[in-house]
Amino acid sequence: MPIRQVFQQKVQRQTRIDLPQKRNQGDSKLKRQRCLVWIKLALSASIPLMIAIFTVISYIQTNEINERNRQKDIEIANQTRLQEQQLAHEQHHEDQQQADELHYQTLFGNYIEEISTAIYKQSGQNQSMFINEDNKMLYIRRKTLLILRSIDSDRKNQLFIFLYENKLLPDAMKPNSTVDLTGADLSNIIVKSPITGKYNFSQLSLLSVNLMNSTFINCIFDGQTDFNGSIL
Repeated sequence: MPIRQVFQQKVQRQTRIDLPQKRNQGDSKLKRQRCLVWIKLALSASIPLMIAIFTVISYIQTNEINERNRQKDIEIANQTRLQEQQLAHEQHHEDQQQADELHYQTLFGNYIEEISTAIYKQSGQNQSMFINEDNKMLYIRRKTLLILRSIDSDRKNQLFIFLYENKLLPDAMKPNSTVDLTGADLSNIIVKSPITGKYNFSQLSLLSVNLMNSTFINCIFDGQTDFNGSIL
């Protein structure tokens, strides 16, 4: 067989062998190219998706933060309002106490002035302002009963001691020169003797008097003390 013919046969055989290999290589390359295309498409699509997800998450977190801040602002506003209401209430209470204190003190001061005038002041030419002692005691009784309904317990204490010091407390042995306190409101008084000496209530006659929650501390009751009909 000629050499040329043999060479051609070898080339043909080699060509038949190489064609499937080249075809396989081409298919693999095409697959890789397709895979790269899909990867690029996936990456291209994933970026907007990630941005969208990040945007949604950021929006949700921002809303949560805003809601927490709003709730905190509401809580602070409520606490501030409650504190302001409490302060206003306390201020109103303090103002009311001061107003009551001034009112009670004014009433008591006027009473002391009027009773002192009735006891000691003369109308002229050394004559009493009253026709007789009974009229004077009746005037003092009326003023005393009225003010006892209008003042607090502290002023009641002071009024009781004022009557004691001026010897006006009802005395069973001296009914015409002392004040009849029948029906008087002496509730919640606390009469406590000073360290300079004990109060000595002689023949004290408190008939039908309201002495609810009243206390006498370190006082002397001399003779027969009459609380008949009184609320003790």
